[in-house]
Amino acid sequence: WSHAERWGQQRRSAWTDADKLLSFKVKAEGVNMNKLAGGILLRFDQGLETVLETMGARSVYNAVKAVNLVNRYITKRRSHDTAGGPPHDGTSADFFSGGDPGIARIGFVPIFARQGEQQWMKLRLVSLGDEPEQPVPPADAEAIVLKVSGKADLRLLEKAILTNWTQRCLGSAADPRLAAMGG
Repeated sequence: WSHAERWGQQRRSAWTDADKLLSFKVKAEGVNMNKLAGGILLRFDQGLETVLETMGARSVYNAVKAVNLVNRYITKRRSHDTAGGPPHDGTSADFFSGGDPGIARIGFVPIFARQGEQQWMKLRLVSLGDEPEQPVPPADAEAIVLKVSGKADLRLLEKAILTNWTQRCLGSAADPRLAAMGG
């Protein structure tokens, strides 16, 4: 038995309804974006939770790119459904037709993790409806800049981001920003 099998982790390319929460590990190189985005959208259509696990800047970039591609698939599907396009036209919109019509787009909630010297970020994917009205921050509100170093405590950073984002969503602060510090 491998280490992964002993702890209940298996590398596989399919899932069942029992897999309510599934993590996709996103590599820094050699990612098949269409396959990753298709898998994400299929899980959303099935009402299942998905987390993207990333390690390193390039991996995070690929995960965000996959989320963007899923949103393009959803846009295609929605325009295809409203236009009543020809059946079985072979497009990605056709492939994903009949999915959950309540999904207008997806987004993610970042979850930061650290084990020893290793740090990584998980992106918990969430279904979003049509764009909501955004609260307008006060005219005199300044953007809060969170300065982050390579040795930052990720749990404290996560709390700071959540606090600042909550203030932004309530309309009491401007958009929070992150600034990377050397080190």
